[in-house]
Amino acid sequence: MSNDVEVMAKKREVAGSGEVRKLRQDGWIPAVVYGGGGESSLLQMNQHDFELMLSRHGSESMMIGLSIDGAPARQVLLKEVQHHPISGHVLHVDFHAVAMDKKIAVSIPIELVGEAKGVVAGGVLEHPLRELELECLPGDIVELIEVDVSALEIGDTMTVADIELDRGKFDVLSDPELAVASIVPPRKAEEEEVAEEEAAAGAEPKVIGEEESEESGE
Repeated sequence: MSNDVEVMAKKREVAGSGEVRKLRQDGWIPAVVYGGGGESSLLQMNQHDFELMLSRHGSESMMIGLSIDGAPARQVLLKEVQHHPISGHVLHVDFHAVAMDKKIAVSIPIELVGEAKGVVAGGVLEHPLRELELECLPGDIVELIEVDVSALEIGDTMTVADIELDRGKFDVLSDPELAVASIVPPRKAEEEEVAEEEAAAGAEPKVIGEEESEESGE
């Protein structure tokens, strides 16, 4: 559970791209908290403190106690975190107020654990699905889902349907036939790696720039 996490924020009045850029230069992260009725409030948070909190957790989907201008914290969902494509610094954060007695859709990271038998035998572990789409109560949100792959042999594939979950708490939204992990023979893995390298070599370079405008609705 992540509902013991608390974040301090301040209300802000500025919204334009120029003003927001200055906020970031001064060490603040612009944020928005959306209410259940469609209303929203503009916020700013200390960049160092927020990024330090994120670094201590395995997921960016979590319930957080949000204190605004020193008021008692209220539980909100950390819905979206935008990062700079090069530096990785946080550019913008969306919080959503939620009802604790109603299920919500979340994306939870999948972590593979255990040493697969197929890997010991010389195979290569592939991990195509990195997140699982679920519905659950806000208080049941977990930071990550551990999937034990130790029993997988070369040629085996584990799908979403194979993941062990408390079905009383979690409704799985992801396609049950999606592959989560598989063990492929070394030759096939090498061929796929060469194909990926050739595709990357043939791709034209792209220039990625920082988003200057704020999220719509601010």
